[in-house]
This record gives sequence, structure tokens and C-alpha cells, in this order.
Amino acid sequence: MANDSIRFKKSIPGAIIRYTDDGSEPDSLSSQIYSHPLVFSKPVTLSVKIFKPGWISSPTYTFSFFKAGLKPDSTRWLTSPEPEYLGAGVQSLTDNSLGRIDQFRAGNWLGYKNNQMETLFRFKPGDAAAIRFVSVHYGINVQSYILAPQYVELWGGDSERNMKLLKKEVLPILVKEKLNEVGTSAVILEVKKPTRYFKVIVKNVDKLPAFHPGKGDKGWIFIDEVFFSK
Repeated sequence: MANDSIRFKKSIPGAIIRYTDDGSEPDSLSSQIYSHPLVFSKPVTLSVKIFKPGWISSPTYTFSFFKAGLKPDSTRWLTSPEPEYLGAGVQSLTDNSLGRIDQFRAGNWLGYKNNQMETLFRFKPGDAAAIRFVSVHYGINVQSYILAPQYVELWGGDSERNMKLLKKEVLPILVKEKLNEVGTSAVILEVKKPTRYFKVIVKNVDKLPAFHPGKGDKGWIFIDEVFFSK
């Protein structure tokens, strides 16, 4: 990513593109203005919104950017996706091919509802020493019951039977203002020391809130890639 730039194109004269890289909603006053290609040295998720005086602002668009990841030498499901959303199998998680948000039934996406996602990754010692970030890429279509995860856990160790919790990120709960949200995003976790075995746990929402048409039902999570990058 250090040698690549991120570019946005606006088709409306006089429009202003503003963005954030901390998960917050872009606003028309304080958020950074996009004026030239962006360069980042690590995986990043950008929230982008378009403003023009006298016009209603655009929806918020979310984009995640990654370098191609290091490949594990073994990947194994510990819990299985739902039968109708098996993607192209467990290799869907590490094929460096991101799924499209309008094609959840395509071969990239793995869908979980009754189980949380639990997957084990094993790396060669040389590759394990180089890993600095683990990024879990997921889809969102709130009206279709597909939500951001409740939380993501990263476990690691020198063997499958000797693993410790390295990181846990709890995501914000769904609010009514995001009832029509559609997009993709990622949880990006930093790795502090070499780890040969990783277990990634992604927990779906147990109950949809009262303002959702499916209130009380379980939410889905759709995962299509886990990146292990330098």
C-alpha cells in the first residue's frame, strides 16, 4: 500500500468530498477534505461523504483498503457457515479476492447466523514473524439482516492447543440512523509479537433491535476475507 494511492472521483461540480479514517461519520465542517490522492502505510478503512452547499449530503460510503496478505499454509473452519452461504469454501477467506456488496450469494462470501465464525490459520515460521496486522473484512446490508459483527477476537499461540486472546474489538451497536446502511468494512487488529497459529472469532448480533423489521431475530455476519499483512 505504501507505493499505491487511493483516489476518489467526483462527478458533480462544486461538490466537496470529506473523509475520516477512525470510524466516525464525516461531517461538513471538521472532517478532512479530499484534495489529492491518499497514501497509507497500513490497512485502513475510510468513511466518505459528499457535500455541496444547498444540496442534501450523500449517504456515507465505507471503503477498506489492504495490501495483499501473507498466505497461511493451513486454514480450517472450527465452525461452519450456513449451508446456503458456503462461498468457495474455507479458501474464500484467503484468496485476496474481495466480494461485492451486491453479490452476497457469490462465491466470495461466507454467511453465519446460528454459529459465530471461528477459523484457525497456521503459518510457516518465517511468514509468522512478518505479520503485523490482521484485517477481517465484512459486509453490511442492514435491511437484509446483515450487520457489522458484535465483536471480533484474535487468538494466537505457538500451537493449536496453546492459544491466548491477543485482541478483542467490540463494535458499536446498530442505531436507527443506520437502518438503511449498505457497504463493506473491516476490523483491523495489530499483532505485537510473532505468532504461528491464529484463531479468528467473529460474533454476530444476538438480537436485532426493536426498530429493525426483524426485531428479536439473530443478525447475520458475512465475511469474505481475512488479511495477514506486514
